[in-house]
Parts: sequence; structure tokens; C-alpha cells
Amino acid sequence: MRNFRSIYIALCIAGLLAPLGAGAQFYSSGDDPASAKWMESSSAHFRIIYPVGLDSLAKVYAAELERFREAEEWSSGYLPGEKYRRKMPVVLHPWNAVSNGSVTWAPMRMDLYTVPDHTGSDPLPWTTTLAVHESRHVSQMQLGNDGLFRPLNWLFGEVIPGGVAAVYPSTYFLEGDAVTAETALTGAGRGRRGDFLSYYMAAFDRGDYRNWYRWRWGSYRNYAPDHYALGYMTIAGARWMYDDPLFTADYFSKIRRNPLRVNNIQKAFKARSGKRFKAAYKDIMEAFHDVWSEAAEARAPFTEGERVTPAQSWHTEYINLAESDEGLLAMRSGKTGTARLVLIGDDGETSLKAFSESAGPVIAIGDKVYWGEIVPDIRYGLKQTSRIRYMSLKDRKIHDLTTGGRLYNPEPSEDGKTMVAIDYPFAGGSALVVLDPETGKTLRRFDAPDSLQLTEAIFVPEGLAAVGISAAGSGLYLVHDDGTMSTLIAPVAATLTGLLNRDNGILFMSDRSGVTDIYRLSPQGKLFQETSTRYGVSDFEFMDDTLYFVKQEYEGHYIFKLPHDALLHREVLSLSPCSNPVAETIAAQERALAGEREWPSQARPVEMTAPKRFRKLLNIPHIHSWVPLSVHYDKIKDLSSEDVNEYASLGATVFFQNLLGTASGSLSYEYKIDQRLGKRHVGHLQFTYSGLFPVIEANMHFNERDMIQYRRDRSVFGGETREYIQGYYTGKPSFTGEISIYTPLNFTSGGWRKGLIPQLKYSFTNDFFNKTVTELEYREPVGLISRFEEIKEVIPGKNMMMHSLTASVRGYMMRNIAEAAVYPKWGIGIEGGYHTRVGMDDLFTSSVYGHVYGYLPGFFLNQGLKVSATYEHCNGAFILEHHLDLTPRGYSSSLLDSFIDSYAPGAFRLSLDYAMPFYIGDISAFSPLFYISHASLTPHFDWTGMTLGRGLSGNMNVCSAGADFKLHLANLLWIPYGTEVGVSYSHNFGPSVAGLNGLGADISDNYFGLIMNVDF
Repeated sequence: MRNFRSIYIALCIAGLLAPLGAGAQFYSSGDDPASAKWMESSSAHFRIIYPVGLDSLAKVYAAELERFREAEEWSSGYLPGEKYRRKMPVVLHPWNAVSNGSVTWAPMRMDLYTVPDHTGSDPLPWTTTLAVHESRHVSQMQLGNDGLFRPLNWLFGEVIPGGVAAVYPSTYFLEGDAVTAETALTGAGRGRRGDFLSYYMAAFDRGDYRNWYRWRWGSYRNYAPDHYALGYMTIAGARWMYDDPLFTADYFSKIRRNPLRVNNIQKAFKARSGKRFKAAYKDIMEAFHDVWSEAAEARAPFTEGERVTPAQSWHTEYINLAESDEGLLAMRSGKTGTARLVLIGDDGETSLKAFSESAGPVIAIGDKVYWGEIVPDIRYGLKQTSRIRYMSLKDRKIHDLTTGGRLYNPEPSEDGKTMVAIDYPFAGGSALVVLDPETGKTLRRFDAPDSLQLTEAIFVPEGLAAVGISAAGSGLYLVHDDGTMSTLIAPVAATLTGLLNRDNGILFMSDRSGVTDIYRLSPQGKLFQETSTRYGVSDFEFMDDTLYFVKQEYEGHYIFKLPHDALLHREVLSLSPCSNPVAETIAAQERALAGEREWPSQARPVEMTAPKRFRKLLNIPHIHSWVPLSVHYDKIKDLSSEDVNEYASLGATVFFQNLLGTASGSLSYEYKIDQRLGKRHVGHLQFTYSGLFPVIEANMHFNERDMIQYRRDRSVFGGETREYIQGYYTGKPSFTGEISIYTPLNFTSGGWRKGLIPQLKYSFTNDFFNKTVTELEYREPVGLISRFEEIKEVIPGKNMMMHSLTASVRGYMMRNIAEAAVYPKWGIGIEGGYHTRVGMDDLFTSSVYGHVYGYLPGFFLNQGLKVSATYEHCNGAFILEHHLDLTPRGYSSSLLDSFIDSYAPGAFRLSLDYAMPFYIGDISAFSPLFYISHASLTPHFDWTGMTLGRGLSGNMNVCSAGADFKLHLANLLWIPYGTEVGVSYSHNFGPSVAGLNGLGADISDNYFGLIMNVDF
């Protein structure tokens, strides 16, 4: 049973180091290709690191970052980077196919994934979105190196700003404030987007005014928007409700002066409203609801339509509608199921194929279905392709039409002989590509101007109609056969997506009214609104003269249908967005704060230093943090040891990681009290390098104990010969470690996670084993002469170093895990390996092992069964040495493991686990200390069979059966990560338990243990 004091101390250490685990030293989002060569060039405040050949892209991002730098300070109180003497490192990652960005401390850097957002969800160029949003994060992080936190940076390094960000503002505040900044400082931003807060609209209309903590930490049973949306409602809502443009700056100022204000957000609302936090936030929810209700009244009457897909008991979403020869296609997902392609007909819904979560809009040409899908590189996590894939509805097998590049949003021509897609080259820019749908061959290509980012296109009689995003917003353009372009819809600060060509014009979706609805551009150039929904439309398709569309509902996104004649056909003058009181208020506040200072309306060229090579090897020893403790971080993450000294002890540790995220590790000194020799000075090194095709990991330990010399003795007494091993300390320091080389190959696609991981591990020590055999003969006493021994024979042998080699291969194939589930619905994994002591397999047994595990659906959608089986066989030699622990659960305090090592050359274990998570009500009564999202009960059964040897014969079998009960906490104290706490029980039984106890195995009937896991 775990020691409570050890767990408490470990939690304290984990709380300090949590930021490292979350985003830097112990976590990497992936690797750029090893072949990449890098350059660097600096502007006034930013150090841009980028691949060779992307100098122009680096200048664009430098200009955008410098453009918003001063404006970020107006409402936050901090200029980005002002508390640091060195410039902010910015790493451009051009090979990713998913648009994103991040700011990380430890080490301090900004990572920008430069591929544009192909969804067109924000009418703002991707370079601008990244610059304003990520710069705000840099501004926020200055708090961790200011005021009373500054001395802590001297003591601990860059881990402190990350720790401050995790403990005080946390993710909802950081992201909500950044969304507020992008909304206030630009004419767009997520705060103005129609779908950003649409679920809150539906929830408030239903009377679902959950308290803030239930929105913050989510619900196992009920859907909740992400922390971006909640953060925006919290921060922008406070600025709007209380007319307080300096809400963020004041929040940071209070913490800077008094770090004991851990619950600063509650106090900030109490100071402004005079109410407790829950009541104050309910006021904000009701104020938003009032605004939305007034806007809804102006949009009424609403387009309702006939429901096609019935509401489910769990939150469910349909998207990517497409007309096919067999009927309406859609992609379905939800809390209890991952993405699947389904066919919807009059008689219900048919599941066709597991689908990737990254799949884009679906189109059909004949009996083939096409879509764009993001597929990872087999090795490098930050290199991806976006391929055009297709599937025949007859055999349902998925094929690649294209294999390289980044192609998105394919659309067919009317005759189905060609298709058009959007191409985002790695060097930047965008283009239209016309393809042959049979071969994937490029037939034509139109490169867009640098000032325009294309997002989707369709064929029209005059050529191609394409959506393009510029600094002025989203617009619709006609691309003529000669490559020239003309404007169909002038750019506006509203979304424009989902193009569909029909005889009466081009249909599309826009959020100009505050929610997303369907519009039409007639052949005469007039605009018409075709639907008016209460909460918005997320997709649509026409089949014959019937419109099928996906509507936001409280229970999810569901499909409805409407005859063409029932559409509104309401003419509108333009797509200019309607009033948004919250966004307009915070934008006006920013302009007032700016005063006479220049508004960041457009980027200007910036002066940059001459580009120079960024040397990867020279950047590896990049020390970013240090602590006055010797820390074993991997054991802190597990929280499973009884001894607090396993987590941390007296000493010092430095952490390092290069800016590319490919080399990381720690070097520590430990002051240790040795029970035999007293004080001891110990060194530890952990190092991981993932910048090559294989990943290299090294763990080394110096002077943890004395070096050991083993020897082999043989005794003869009364005709009986016995052999045994003795070891003694030499007084010399030990040196132990292991080096692993493995290659994590990733073949994920089509909604299945697939991979292969070959690994070679070399373990070494400076302990030695002398293979010389000294045979001693013992003689009975004779008369007054006592029993004595004499050396009968010495058989010479080498003095060998104790080192070993393990080779293994693991392969897996499984579905993703649904949000409400514990296991994948389907999956299988297989591993095989071989372990041997190099040069000593005549004395120590080598072993081969096999391990297989699989997942099967349970009786209910959120339940699942895991089955695993492991077998290990040791080849004949003098000393048995198992590589795996094959004891059943519940036997950890017994000596069964030692018995297997001594007498069982072969051992097998079968395990069954049936996970049953269940809803217990989103318990927020203990917030902000901790929040209980749900519980789970997992009955389990283990059976271990052993084939005996070494003087024993036959087989032995032992079993255990029991269950784990866990409470799943969304947070615990100041650690903002999922935590599991609970108890484990096992009843130990089996036909061989009594016999094993007779041999001294000390197996108890029952086992109780505590469970505590933190998901960093």
C-alpha cells in the first residue's frame, strides 16, 4: 500500500515540475525531418529559426510579430519579451499539415506551424492569426519573471514562468485572453465567429446554466465547449460587463504583488461585482443570453426543417454531407464513438467505414467517394501530407489518389472527369490544382497572389470559383482559364465556406448574421439568404430538390431536410457582419487604450539581421532550468513508489532541451546516505535525441553504490555437488546505465492508429562476473579434527562485465479512444523480444517472450474489454533470469516473482480487464480544490501458469480476481491535469497457492492498494 506522505511530497514536486512535463522537457509535439538544415535571422525583438530556403516566410512572420508587439501590452500590462534580455526564439515548422501554434517556457520559445488553415473558419490570414494570438501568450508569460517571481527564476530557471502560468491563470485564462486579444485587435478573431459560442446559445436557451467549474472542466455525460470558448466568455465577458479594459493587466498585477492569491480569478470577480464567483459568472451567462436572444428575435422566423437523424442519448455530431449513388453520406462521431462514414437512407443509418478524424469534406463521383485526409509521416511527427483519398462504395477499400504534398478540399467537375483541390506548398502561398480523379495527375495549376490565401474552390461555367482570405477578410473570386482573377464577392470580415454550384447560383455558408447560415450568389450577382437558423448550420448538401443541412442543437449537430421551395430566398445587400456588442466593446476599449499610439492595422517591412546557419549540434546543450534537488522525473509521473527518495533527494538537477525539441535530458547530482558506507556522491544523466531516423535514449548513473565482483563457487560434500554465486563490494564506484535505440514508425490513416516500433536496448554496468569455478570439498570431522574444506579444483574462466542486450519489436493497430470510453472499441497489439547477457549465456539464461493484447466492445457504448497474454521462456543455463514480471495483480508483496525466477523456465500470464466508466454528476462542490468528472469500475482477472524446473517438476497455476475503483479528477489542487485516485482489490487464489506458500512464497489471500495517477 502506498505511503500517503510520499504521495503528498511527490505531488508537491510534481506541481513544481508539471510545466516541464506538459510542454517542454518531457514532452515533444514531434520532430522535423532529420535532413532539414536550418537558418536564423533576427528582427528587433524576435529570433526567427527556419529551414533553409524560407527566408521570405521568415520575414513575413517577423513583420507580423513586430506589428502586434506594442499593442499586446495595452490591456495585458506586458510587452512580449520585456522581462528578458534575449530575443524571443520563434521556430517555423513548415512541414506540418495541421495549422497551429504554441508558446512554451522551458525552454522559452514560440513554435509556429505555418501551413494555413484550410477550413476558412476565420476571415483573417493565418500569419496574422498566429502572430496576434501567440504574441499574447508571450506577453502573458512575462508574469513568471516579474515581481516576487523573479528571484525564483534565479533559483529554478525557466520552469518558473511555466509553473506560474499553470498554477494561476491556467489554460482557460491564457487562451481566453489570447482570443480576446485577436478579437479586439483585428476585425475578425474567434470572438466574432458564428460557431464559436453557438453551443452556449443552445444550452442557455435550454436553461443549462452550469456553474463555471462545470464548464471549465467539462462533463463526462454532457457536452461542454473547449477552454478557448469558456476563457473568452470569462475574460471578454468581464471586460464587457464591468467596462474594465484592464481586467487582464489588473489580474496579473495582483498576482505579481501577492503570489498567495492562487484563487485570483474568484477575487477579481468579487471585487468588480460584489458577488461570489459562481453568481457573478451566472450574470455574465445571462447577459450573453440576453444579447443572443435579441439577435435571434431579429433573425426569426427560423428555418426548422424535418429531422433526418434522431437525437441520441449521448452528444453526437454529423458533418461532411455528400450526395452519392447510394444515398446521403455523412461522417458521424460523438462522445461514445470515433469518426465513421455512414450512409443515411429512409430505413435508417448504415455504418460504412471507420474514418479519420482529420478527414475533410466528402465528395462522390460515381461509386467512388473522395476526401482530403491528413496522414503523418512514418517517422517524423512534424512532417505530414494531406492526401486525396478515395473509397469504392462497393468494396469499401481505401486508396490514395495522391501521396505527397498538401492538398485539401477536393471538389469534382460537373461531368466528374476532373477535380479541383487547394494546394499549400511547404514554402508558403496557395494554389488551385486541377486533377485527374482516376490517376491523381495534375492537369492545371493556378498560383494565388501572395496577398491571398485560397481555402476552397468549385467548378462553375465561367471557370473556377474560389474562396480567398486576405487582410480585408473572406471573399469569393472567379479564376479564369488564363489564371487571371476577378471578384465575385468583395472580402468582408465574415466566414465564407462550403461552396456548392447549382443552376440558380453558388451556395455557401456565412456567419454574417451572428450564426452560420446558407446563402446564395445568383448568376446575376445578387446575394440571397436561404436559411435562418437559431444556432447555426455547419454543413449542407442538395439531393434532387431537397436541401439536407446540419444544424446545431443542444444534443449535438444533427441532419435536417427541407424542400427547395421552402428556402427563404431573402435578398441581402452584402455579407458585412451584423453587430456583435461584446466584440465591438472590447475593440473600442483597445482603441481607447492605444490613445495616440499607432494601431496595428498593417504589417510593415522590418529590418532583420543577415541570415546565418543555425547549427543543430551546437544547440543541444541548451540548459533552461535547474532545481536544488536530485529529481527522478519519470517516477514522479507514475507516483507508484513507496519511498519518497525515489522522487527526489538532496542534490541538484539541470534540465536541457534544444530549441528544435529533438534533444532533451537532465544531469543531476545526488547526495546520498549509504547504509553501509555513509555519505555518497552520485551522478545521473538522462538524454534523448530524436533528430535522427532512430531515437536514441540514454540513462546513466555513477556511484549509486560500490562496484560488485561476482564469483562462482562449487561445493562437494558427501557426494553431493552444489553450485552458487557470491558477490562482494570492491570499494570502487559503480557505473550503470542503458542505451536504447528505437524507431517509432507511424502508419496511421483511415481512422486507425497503426505503428511498428523495433527497439534495441543495451544495459551495462561495471560489475564483473568471474567465470572461474572454485570447487571446494568439505570433509567430515575425524577425531579432534573439525570439519574442514579444501580447494579440490580451479577451473579457469574469464572475468566478464555484466551487460545485457534486449531486442524487441512491437506492432499495433487500433481505433482512437472515444471521449467517454476507457479503451479503444477495436484494437490489437503484438510484441516479441529476446533478452540475453552478452558473453554469459552459458551461465545466465537468455529468454524469448511474446505479448499480445487486444480491445473489444463492451455491453454498452462507453464500456470495453481488454485481453492480454504474455509468455516468456528461458533457455537452459545455470542461472534463471526472467526479463518480465509475470505475477498476477495482488501478488506484489509476495515472493512469487522470486520463485518464478528460481524455478520456472517457462511462465505465462493471461489478463482480462472490463472497464465500466459511469457518470456521477459532475461534482464541483470541492472546486477549485478538485473536480470529480466521473468514476470507473474495472473488474479484472489474472491467471499465471508456470512450467517448473531446477529440481522441481510439473506445472503450477495461480490466479487473482478483483476490481479497481477510481474517481477521475479533472484537477487536483494546483496541478491542472487529469488525476485518478482510487483503490484496488484482488483476491488471490488457485490450485498452487497452498503449495507455493509451503515453499515460502508468502502469498496472502487478499490485496488492497491505493491508486493515484497523474496524466501530465
